Amino acid sequence: MVIHLLSKKHRLLRQCLETTTRLLQSFTGPSPHPQQRRKLAFLIGVNYSGRGERWRLKGPQADVVAMKTALIGMGLWDPFAVITLLVLILYRVKDVFQFSEEDIVVLSDCETVDDDHKPTQQNVMRELQRFVRRDLEADYVFVFSGHSSQRNEEGHRVEADGLEEYIIPCDAVTSENQPEFDEERIIPDKVLNEFLIQPLMNGSQLLAIFDSCHSGTLLNLRHYKCNRLGKWTSAVRRAGCQYLCDPFGVQLIRKLPAGSPRDMLPWRLRKPGTEVSTGSSKSNPGICTGFCCHFSTSEKRRVFCISACKDSQIIYETPEGESMIQSIVALLKVNRRPSLKELMHAAQENAHKICDGANESMRNSSKGRRLLGTLIQRRKAVQQWDPQLSSLRPLNMNYKLVL
Repeated sequence: MVIHLLSKKHRLLRQCLETTTRLLQSFTGPSPHPQQRRKLAFLIGVNYSGRGERWRLKGPQADVVAMKTALIGMGLWDPFAVITLLVLILYRVKDVFQFSEEDIVVLSDCETVDDDHKPTQQNVMRELQRFVRRDLEADYVFVFSGHSSQRNEEGHRVEADGLEEYIIPCDAVTSENQPEFDEERIIPDKVLNEFLIQPLMNGSQLLAIFDSCHSGTLLNLRHYKCNRLGKWTSAVRRAGCQYLCDPFGVQLIRKLPAGSPRDMLPWRLRKPGTEVSTGSSKSNPGICTGFCCHFSTSEKRRVFCISACKDSQIIYETPEGESMIQSIVALLKVNRRPSLKELMHAAQENAHKICDGANESMRNSSKGRRLLGTLIQRRKAVQQWDPQLSSLRPLNMNYKLVL
């Protein structure tokens, strides 16, 4: 009798869940991606544990754990699935992340992690080579939280400022509390572009997040100024795009001749699709000025790279390890399909909060008051940094991101 009642209860629960699922589909419509579409993630968090106070960070390990938890989410047949589905109906969400745990690779220098999953150069390169596949249309998420820096660019020049960016794996730091590190073990932006962007199949999507210093163009994506928000200069650029570039199908670019300084770059007006390059090369189409003609985000490959700051800037970590990634995860928990504008506003608000808090702490300390007294009037001890969004083509900032 008891077994019969339990089985009947389970059948009723299952029917309730199926009805709720159908109701969800009637409210939200079909998923933007087919069910068989693969979702893959590669998350790297480097605290530089055991590398001394100069290098040590507090947040990266927690960042990748938070991102992994957000991507896996809650399955539809979870014990709390009914509540989850009702919330989704209320907010009219069209997609739930639901990455499979076996499709998420995490490299972390946490003490409990085995050597094969430490963020060393060898391990990072091994996973980079496996991550993006040329024969697979999929959704990819790549996250790096740790240290990155710049150096003079060598060989074929693609950077406007002549400096290439690179990320620093944990084994590149060979001595405690010393600024030197092994440059043979860093991973430059050209390598990241080679393994994350170039193999990306048409129809695939990549969301990359870099929470580190000098990270603006760590993927060497051409468009970034035309995606900026907030400042009056950005408003002028976007107005120029709306009333000049888009209606007439033209864009203002700066050609990058090999070896020429940035202030000597010529301005040109050109039709989209024509090549502007050095000689006959097609690998140097010019520099984004912000006056770019917008294309449909749904076409070809979709790449969104959110960086904590511009190439010329550094970021500050709070004693609690608060970070841009944590603010993005917090947004994704309440909004499963945020617009690009909402993502960047969350990142900007986090940067302002951390910067203002750091300066307030500096003012409240006796040492900080002495330091601030030596600075130029009204100048901040911790300079504001600006999160940046870069892409393969100019973006519509109202585009809803679907993972």
